[in-house]
Amino acid sequence: MTGTLVFDPLLPIWLIATLGVLLGAGLVLALWRGLSGWGLRALAGTVVLAALMGPVYQQEDRQPLSDIVLMLEDDSASQSLGSRQ
Repeated sequence: MTGTLVFDPLLPIWLIATLGVLLGAGLVLALWRGLSGWGLRALAGTVVLAALMGPVYQQEDRQPLSDIVLMLEDDSASQSLGSRQ
């Protein structure tokens, strides 16, 4: 069994990136003005942005296939027509 983390964004990537830039600007402003709770705001914004990226853990169950091959040889009269042989 193999697992992979796949992202399927709910919004376009450029919009999520823009929201991330706005979040960063808001956090810089909060730090500059000395507002309390900027760490929780950063955490909440990061969680929201991560949720908008749509992470999905995808599991696959793979079973090996048999490596036995059936081979047929056609020796019928139709194979001797023209340049087939």
